[in-house]
Amino acid sequence: MKSKLFVAGCSVSDYSRVQETYGEILAKQIEFDYVHEGAGAGSNYRIWRKITNHVLSGNLTENDILIIQYTESVRNEFWSAFPDTRIYDMFPNQPKISDESYDSGTIIRFKADSHIWQNFDKEIEFHKSYEENFVNTKFAEENFRVNNYNFQQMLKNHNIKTIFLTTTRSGPVTNSSEYMTAHFKPYEFFDYSNRNEVYNLGPKNVDDCHFSKLGHETIANELRDHLQHLNWI
Repeated sequence: MKSKLFVAGCSVSDYSRVQETYGEILAKQIEFDYVHEGAGAGSNYRIWRKITNHVLSGNLTENDILIIQYTESVRNEFWSAFPDTRIYDMFPNQPKISDESYDSGTIIRFKADSHIWQNFDKEIEFHKSYEENFVNTKFAEENFRVNNYNFQQMLKNHNIKTIFLTTTRSGPVTNSSEYMTAHFKPYEFFDYSNRNEVYNLGPKNVDDCHFSKLGHETIANELRDHLQHLNWI
């Protein structure tokens, strides 16, 4: 059975105006099956939930490789009683992104201004109220440190080969390694504040937060070289 490459992150790792992500390109290069867990408006809580469930189910094992691309620490996810699948246009001319159906309701994703794409008045009110009254950056970062530590110990216990992809724009603590344990060394691609705009969607598309086609291809190549250096492939 082929080994698998898992990538978990937010829209930075998702199909944001591109047809292939760096994870998908990398999986083809190293001949691994690809498991995509990048999600527009995704949170670190979604990353922890999805990846931990993959480990608990036996789908993610020590034979596989995991790439984690953390996002803003204040993002979150909630269960909503409304049963329909939320759909919104994150990028023009891009396949629409839907949230997850869950029992009789739906998992909805919170980030700054997420009330804009909610379909129901109660959800709009909830997102706006949560953002205005129940978000504290210091508390969110404390929760991140605790949950990330527990998450890393789980990965260590199961011998999961893991790379943490850090970026200044999308990461909770920029490129600092303070939130990493000694077990994992973060793989740093490049600093968002200094990178060449050819790697992102750029000012012409009014988007300096996501990779262009060239950006995804470049990061896939860099990661492939890094995996070879680690003797993981």
